[in-house]
Amino acid sequence: MTDRQLYILDRYHNGMLTDDERKEFDQYMELEEFSDLAEIGRDVGEVIGSIRTLEFRDKLAQWEKSAKTTKSGLSKRLLIWILLLVFTLLSILYFISIKKVNTTDQHKLFTTYLQPYKNIYKPVSRSTELLSLDEKAMFAYEQGDYEKAIELFSQITKDEMNEDILFYDAVSYLLLDNRDRSYELFSNLATSKKYGRPSEWYLFLLAVHNNDTETIDRLGAKLKNQTSHASIGKKVSDIMSQLKDERD
Repeated sequence: MTDRQLYILDRYHNGMLTDDERKEFDQYMELEEFSDLAEIGRDVGEVIGSIRTLEFRDKLAQWEKSAKTTKSGLSKRLLIWILLLVFTLLSILYFISIKKVNTTDQHKLFTTYLQPYKNIYKPVSRSTELLSLDEKAMFAYEQGDYEKAIELFSQITKDEMNEDILFYDAVSYLLLDNRDRSYELFSNLATSKKYGRPSEWYLFLLAVHNNDTETIDRLGAKLKNQTSHASIGKKVSDIMSQLKDERD
């Protein structure tokens, strides 16, 4: 093949042919070797679009067999080089697709296990007259109005702020998908006697969402063996088991 033919072939595969180049391309398509390479390029596009890898692999095997009988040594080497390039591309696409599936599965795990934490700070009675900001905030939290809860939490003065408020503020941020802010708050509460374990549970979930395997393994080993929060230990064990199956 000439350099001009290779140039036109490249323009064709990238969808960049001008009207004049299209006429030139149609003329070259009468050449067996040129039309063979053009067909391979079309099949690569179809594989990317429809993931028909097995069918394409069979066709590649046929072309590789054909390449062995090609008279021109230069053309033979060129065709085999293209075949190797295509196989490399397919391997990359396969890796990306597997990575995407694993990431999607971990996002599903995160969504499945993410739940609001029970109000153990100031349980609200509907008959109670709500006066303080933290009572109003916790009422909004229990109603699922996390934006309102955060707004009310933010109005509490620094002197009145406590770890209870910070914890439910963090949960509210997480349930609103503000993972960065919730991560910051939970990290500050990880050593709390009252909210340390629950905070680590939410940090574990964030690690699952972010595919942070180091944090998953570290917090997972710690939480599944603790006994102070049995429900957290069981959920962590379930998630770790599912992640192990995915890795295997």
